[in-house]
Amino acid sequence: MQPRSHDEAEYRFLTAPGADVKVRLDVDEDGHQEVQFFGNRSGLLSLANVLLWLLANAWRRELLSLSALPFVEVEAPLSLCIRLTAAEEAGYDGELSHTDRGEQFEWSVPEDDLQRAALVLHRLASNPGHEYDRLLVADGSAAGVHIRMTDAADWLKVRRAEPNAEADGGRDFGSS
Repeated sequence: MQPRSHDEAEYRFLTAPGADVKVRLDVDEDGHQEVQFFGNRSGLLSLANVLLWLLANAWRRELLSLSALPFVEVEAPLSLCIRLTAAEEAGYDGELSHTDRGEQFEWSVPEDDLQRAALVLHRLASNPGHEYDRLLVADGSAAGVHIRMTDAADWLKVRRAEPNAEADGGRDFGSS
């Protein structure tokens, strides 16, 4: 299959084999709307790759529709577009706002904040023991963001079966 655009070729290059992410709108335990990114380890890594690619191409790209990514399935009627802004870092992982009556969202995020969100995804893919995270979106966001690795248990079984798995105590080597 031939990519239709240069960007599509880039998305395919940045996609790990077997990558799969489902994006849907749901409610959290407090009844607030949340956009859920539930994907396998390869999918979360691929999404992190594409977000970092968007950041590296900020000089020519401002918008990214998640439905354009070959490994992402956005559950209808949800529509989600990421808008990269030139605003100063806010210390949040962006802000989600409605662009219609409820199912269409725009996730506006400054460059430094997008980098942090991408690194959260990368951390989840690199550390299956963590399994999920919720991004810290700005106060007043129309929805929260929940990210979950759907195959974390499979990867933890592999990790436990490795030689010396007991010797390292399952430590998170990223912490001090």
